[in-house]
Amino acid sequence: MKLETLHLIVCRTVMAEFAGLVPEGLSRDVVPFSYHEKPERARQFLQELIDAVPGGKRHVMLGYGLCSNSLVGLSSARHELVVPRVHDCIALFFGSQQKHRQIMDEDARTLFLTRGFIENEDGELHLVEYPAYKERYGEEKARIYMAMILKEYRRVMLLDSGSYELEEYRRITRSFAEEFDLHYLEEKGSDSLFRRMIEGDWNEDFLRFSPGETITQERFL
Repeated sequence: MKLETLHLIVCRTVMAEFAGLVPEGLSRDVVPFSYHEKPERARQFLQELIDAVPGGKRHVMLGYGLCSNSLVGLSSARHELVVPRVHDCIALFFGSQQKHRQIMDEDARTLFLTRGFIENEDGELHLVEYPAYKERYGEEKARIYMAMILKEYRRVMLLDSGSYELEEYRRITRSFAEEFDLHYLEEKGSDSLFRRMIEGDWNEDFLRFSPGETITQERFL
């Protein structure tokens, strides 16, 4: 697959994990984390990015999962869209939907963290917006608010894809787990799915939508 025919649109959280796999010559758009919890806004922004991809490109790869249906309804008049067949980006960090499902079957009350969920674009502590809440509401109110958000969770799992040194993120995640009384775990992740997407190895783990074809939820199920 020739790089000049490919374009990547990727969530910053995913890019933070796998940036080392993206060839320098591959054109890309990196979507800010702020769209993560706003599927409607994310869908609109992603469609604008797809529409802006030059016609000389043949394939647009979306570094996303279904992600709260953010991708449903997207299409391209000029390009084939290629999407990992996963329900959300966490499965991308595991390298497969099956591995993610296995972990969730063990305990669905699991909060998953990677570097992209812990740091913002500038390398500052982000950690599921907790520092921003502290700055906005003060430490006591922020902690109460965060505890409400986390009330359904029982454990926090740090994923190790082998893409970077984990020690600092391990320290931060352990401290976070201790503060909110969550059981801390680590699990080996994998870059295999993202790597295969970048390399054009699009087997049954990927969905391909022809020019003019709309992404539907049913194709992911």
